[in-house]
Amino acid sequence: MTHVIVPPAMLGAVPETEFPAGLTLLVGGEALSRDLVARWSPGRRTVNAYGPTESTVAATFTGPLGGGDGPVPIGQALPTTRVHVLDGALRPVAVGRCGELYIAGTALARGCLRQAGATAERFVADPFGTPGERMYRTGDVVRRLTDDELEFVGRADDQVKVRGFRVHLGAIEKAIEAHPGVARAVVLQHADGPSGSRLVAYFTCAAPDGAGPGRRSASCASCSGSRYATTWSRPSSSGWTPGR
Repeated sequence: MTHVIVPPAMLGAVPETEFPAGLTLLVGGEALSRDLVARWSPGRRTVNAYGPTESTVAATFTGPLGGGDGPVPIGQALPTTRVHVLDGALRPVAVGRCGELYIAGTALARGCLRQAGATAERFVADPFGTPGERMYRTGDVVRRLTDDELEFVGRADDQVKVRGFRVHLGAIEKAIEAHPGVARAVVLQHADGPSGSRLVAYFTCAAPDGAGPGRRSASCASCSGSRYATTWSRPSSSGWTPGR
């Protein structure tokens, strides 16, 4: 074994002996921390990769990572890929500024299978390419660094990554609130130590239906959103803010 593709959550959960010295670690799927780089880079070639499935699959790579401060960059575009960091008017942002990341190139998918609406929303005309070319709107907010590398900053929507999987918090909240026993729900991502993060669902139950508090809580947790949320909390009504 010479190369391993691994998400950061797995690196945080296994001992260093799991991957011997001399190995190349290609890390991707979610944000890579400096702590993990410091832990795994000695004696190994550790590379950070970025790319949604729609770009089949990687879009940017870093060189071998070592010590340093601040966020770990996601690298530069691969030869078959073009990346654009754009503002809300699809204008390139200046070096050091943040913008939404768009991906184009020969490896780009044609669209979302049997999802015409999602295809139209995310696969848009590429004003920097040839006529007819499209680029993919990732929803990721990045910063263009002076060495032409990119730094991941966050999301332009409520999507998060949990163990490398895309999760939309709003969609889970709607699924939970569709349950007749739930009046309101908010789902948040919380750090969960070296192994990554977990989802916590906060909810209030609907008007009492004759069942005891324990039964009502169990009923709330049985809805379809429970497959994603690993922790459930039922705060008092005073715990809700007007914005949520």
